[in-house]
Amino acid sequence: MINKNDNYDYAKLFSYLDDLNSSANSDLMNKYQEIIEYEFTHFIPAVRFDSALFLYQLALIKQPQNILEIGFGSGVSTYFIHKPLMSLKSFFTLEKDESRYRRGLNVLKSFEMENVTLLNDDAFTFLQEYRDKKYPKFDYIFLDAGKKDYLSYLPIIDEIIAQGGFLICDNTFFNGKVAIEEDQLTKSYIKSVPLLKKFNIELGKSNLYNTSYFWIGDGMSLSIRK
Repeated sequence: MINKNDNYDYAKLFSYLDDLNSSANSDLMNKYQEIIEYEFTHFIPAVRFDSALFLYQLALIKQPQNILEIGFGSGVSTYFIHKPLMSLKSFFTLEKDESRYRRGLNVLKSFEMENVTLLNDDAFTFLQEYRDKKYPKFDYIFLDAGKKDYLSYLPIIDEIIAQGGFLICDNTFFNGKVAIEEDQLTKSYIKSVPLLKKFNIELGKSNLYNTSYFWIGDGMSLSIRK
């Protein structure tokens, strides 16, 4: 927690931390840049480097067998989750945008992730069908989709996550918008920010998880299924 009495220059401190992480993980930083720049035609959102390292370290510790990623995007997070795994039974990652999906198939092949299954599918459809077919539960779920939908995903995720499984959610700060009064939000954030704030509260209060929130990237939460 930040102490308001501390005389830190937080901009410089965060820059220093970025430099430390980049230096300590130079090979991963290079891969991070390579994936972002791969077949670059237009900007595709990617997790920040410190967020990617957080995903990497959690996967290294947990060594999950069944993984679900909701929101493939650039493929950075997929790579960082996949990289430290010593064995794997299933890894599903979802991407609704068709152009990102087509690029993503090439990313998986080029960066040696061919045992990852990328689906051009709506997340709600996939989650409902997966739940209904009673497939093995996931022990590592990364949620990085539309923020207004986080709250709607949660009841289904509750049913498909294994005991002791990790649920990691990105963008829980939403570019700092969660700390702004609702009457000061611009039109594009009026609906999504209140829903994300409600999600953060509901997740934290849920009796199903032990949850903590971290000042990593744009805010990340880690929930461990009881």
